Amino acid sequence: MVIDAHVHVCAADAERFPFTPLLGYTPKAPAPLERLMERMDACGVDAAVLVQPSYYGYDNRYLQESMAREPARLRGVGLTDPFAPGVVAGCAGLRLNAIGHPGPGWLSRTAAAGFWRTAAAAGLVVCVQCAADQVAELGRVARAHPGVRCVVDHLGRGGWDDLLAAADLPGLFVKVSGMGYASREPYPHRDVWPPVAAVLRAFGPERCLWGTDANGTDPAPYRAQVELWREILPLPAGVREAVLGGTAHRLFFGG
Repeated sequence: MVIDAHVHVCAADAERFPFTPLLGYTPKAPAPLERLMERMDACGVDAAVLVQPSYYGYDNRYLQESMAREPARLRGVGLTDPFAPGVVAGCAGLRLNAIGHPGPGWLSRTAAAGFWRTAAAAGLVVCVQCAADQVAELGRVARAHPGVRCVVDHLGRGGWDDLLAAADLPGLFVKVSGMGYASREPYPHRDVWPPVAAVLRAFGPERCLWGTDANGTDPAPYRAQVELWREILPLPAGVREAVLGGTAHRLFFGG
């Protein structure tokens, strides 16, 4: 089973689903659910995890509506105010956008506000988008909350040393998405293959999961992101199977 563990959708109806951007970014064009499902079907992707985009803020309605339309194939990671923590109905996880708050301290403040305790009590996966210089703090917060299954989005954007230093945490997972954020080369980003391989060895494929970041800021075309992990990267068959779907299935689909 192939599961895209990191995709965004953007409704065509901007009046019904207005932007309330948290990070200053708004998409240039809509990316509705129908287009995502067409891409998935064309590329042999069985299921996906929708991640609430920052441009909708804490309004998770389009994500929830999309999940309701494809309940067998979609799961969701919602976005809520980490300083007034709550859950998002129907979602399997919650996201933190630490990257919008430069430097250390912000993730620790979310912990002090009770966000991580709320996630643990609800059995939710926490997905954290952070900058490279925030990975060490994320490791410390995750270490203090061992009951939370935590996913580092986009390979920690290249915070390799700090990411590898946290590999001993059994509840910490890595989303091997967004390779371009840490790369200085165009697709297929061969300059980051060695550190990505080190992450796979340190965490093991059972704690690594793949995603396209489709409809993100500027990912490569959808099929190229699928083929990178399914065909181009030199991976043993068992590793490829776990990263392309097995790990995400256990985390988000209860497999």
